[in-house]
Amino acid sequence: MSFKPSVSDEAVKKATGKIWGEWFKILDKQKASKLNHTQIARLLYEKHKVKPWWSQMVANNYERYKGLRQKYENPAGFEASVSKTIDKPVGQLYQWWLKFPGITITSATKDKYVRGIVKKDRMRMDVGFYAKSKTKTQIAVQAHKLKKVSDVAKVKKYWKNILDNIK
Repeated sequence: MSFKPSVSDEAVKKATGKIWGEWFKILDKQKASKLNHTQIARLLYEKHKVKPWWSQMVANNYERYKGLRQKYENPAGFEASVSKTIDKPVGQLYQWWLKFPGITITSATKDKYVRGIVKKDRMRMDVGFYAKSKTKTQIAVQAHKLKKVSDVAKVKKYWKNILDNIK
């Protein structure tokens, strides 16, 4: 299995001061493969002064590099996400999503997000709305707690089809 980091060496170096290989050597030296994700991220944040978001990013990629985690995996299962910018105002898309069939809404903030459960398969999902202009909105759908990595492609295809067909 070959490992490909989720962001480039240049991006991680710009944000943290080190490239992936340097981080992996540092974490190996500190026996981070024996730690859980939270402990690795805390080590990066506290000892190496890596900002919180980047601590998570480095920890996640280190776990994937060591074979401790698969792509799209987190402690609760697998996640899939898709996004698309649509030529509609944010309020219109938010209202459309509140009426989406087959979803039980668990929480929502007007024109910002909708969280819920897809009734058919009990999948947890979040939908974020980001106004790009008065008439354009980016929608990001994230599905949580998928049972297997093979579910990721199916779920991505399903939500991509939904976003592609919003009228």
